[in-house]
Amino acid sequence: MKKIKFFAPLLALPLLLLGGCKAATPAIGLSANWNRDTALGNLTGEKSEFEELVYDVSFEGKTTDGYAVHYENGTYTTKLGARLIETGKDEAGKPVNEWGYYYRTSFAVDVFFTIGEQKSETFRDTLESEVWFRNLDNALQPVKSVKTGVSHTPVGNDPKSFDQDYYALFDNYSCTIAYDVPLTTASIERSYSERYSTQTESAEQKSELKTKLKADNFFDNEQILFALRGTDMSASVTLKTLNSTAFTSTSSVRTAVPKATSYAVDFEMRENGETKQVNGSIDAFSLEFSYSSGMSGQAQQVVYAARTSVNDNLYRNVPLYMEVPLFSSLGTLKYTLKTATFM
Repeated sequence: MKKIKFFAPLLALPLLLLGGCKAATPAIGLSANWNRDTALGNLTGEKSEFEELVYDVSFEGKTTDGYAVHYENGTYTTKLGARLIETGKDEAGKPVNEWGYYYRTSFAVDVFFTIGEQKSETFRDTLESEVWFRNLDNALQPVKSVKTGVSHTPVGNDPKSFDQDYYALFDNYSCTIAYDVPLTTASIERSYSERYSTQTESAEQKSELKTKLKADNFFDNEQILFALRGTDMSASVTLKTLNSTAFTSTSSVRTAVPKATSYAVDFEMRENGETKQVNGSIDAFSLEFSYSSGMSGQAQQVVYAARTSVNDNLYRNVPLYMEVPLFSSLGTLKYTLKTATFM
């Protein structure tokens, strides 16, 4: 009898937001709030690296005397930069390039399992993503994304001992999405190997999908958290993305109306060779968002720094804190900003 398992919760984490559009002007208003001067919205190629954010990741698991998963020693890093992006071919067949954004995330965490008083060995799960997208004048339209990782995911058959299958290993996970520049089609290629804890041989899985895109406000899933930084936090927004984990076409993401708040922080900020500790309460916005399809789980929470001023945005609307519930009430991952470096 085939065992029930959750599809790699860590690989499915929407750690970033959603979006897309047909025209150069997005249906939702976006500003370059990731810059000190938010009026400077387009890239010139003068700098290739702009920002690095580092987070501590903790885990709040469910209380149970039975089977449970635990995560510890987690870190999450995001890097923002500029790259020349190929957006098509000219009449002679030569590549046409433009300056666009490059956003990379790296996640790593220790994972182990318990069954009553028993504890498994500890594994290291990793997840990396890269996404290339166009300038603000082109509505941050995605061009390509790549996600890779390794995940020891819980099973759903409630094992009573470690002699039974107590995790499924997703290894060499790779998912690549390529978009055409008018943002009318996307091609997905996904591959990974899979085995249960009692198995010695892995099964190779490969799948491909080409789908049409018709939605406004469409973003790649790996750029969502970044794209939300560009909104004015005055109203609820609905975004569209590809649900590549569930391997379906599009999924909606709706945010609740952001709430203005004063948020207590303690992180190190580095800029222009100077370092200072930001310790105290700063103006911020808290919002929740959830997916409309697939294994959406509970609503996720993000707290963004508020824009300090149009031409002197000290904290660049960075995410200060995030809560990401895992599927099937396995627990919640909590991300807390510890270092912000602005180049």
